[in-house]
Amino acid sequence: PLINADGIMERKAAKAKAEAIALQMERTKEHLTLEATKAYIQLELAYKTVIVREKTNVAGKANLKLIENYFGQGLLQKTDLLSMQVRMTEIENQLQYAKSNVHNASDYLSFLFNDINSTKVYRPVDDLTNLLELNNTAQSIPENRKDFLAMDKSIFAYENMLKSGKMKFLPRLNAFGSYELYDRNIIGTSAKSYLVGAQLSWNIFDGFKIIGKTKKSKADI
Repeated sequence: PLINADGIMERKAAKAKAEAIALQMERTKEHLTLEATKAYIQLELAYKTVIVREKTNVAGKANLKLIENYFGQGLLQKTDLLSMQVRMTEIENQLQYAKSNVHNASDYLSFLFNDINSTKVYRPVDDLTNLLELNNTAQSIPENRKDFLAMDKSIFAYENMLKSGKMKFLPRLNAFGSYELYDRNIIGTSAKSYLVGAQLSWNIFDGFKIIGKTKKSKADI
């Protein structure tokens, strides 16, 4: 190809699209890292909750035993004992719910690790610490985010596709050539010929087709 104006624009569009995909992949990696960090913190919180609920359960059982003793001595009414039994049931349910959250957090981590069929229950190796600094919280969305940059590249690619569509109205200039050998021996050169030339082509009957593609490119932008 010597002069194919539409092809030049298409190559620019393809390059921009490839850069957009690369940026989007980087943004996806950042998102997965964030999700994994959140899931790990949720797992830590789930284990902390289990510890608290277990302590509450021990304290509740002690209180229930005390209430039963008071009731046996006639110091409390039946309603007081029933109220404490109901409270104890709530505590046990909360403990089971906390243990269930540990399994749910582990399942989500397995999902992020692409280990969907796993039944592992993960356990954090370090204690939960608060690393959040509210003073450094961003007040606005940064413009250099990878997904925003990818969108800019995509827009640039679509704009070049639109230019390419418009340039399809222009003629194309391409070079061609051939070199031939005529000999009984493979490496012989007793007879040969070559042909070099240029071809100017212009598809004037694709007008409406090109117009339709141009309108589609505008709609995509």
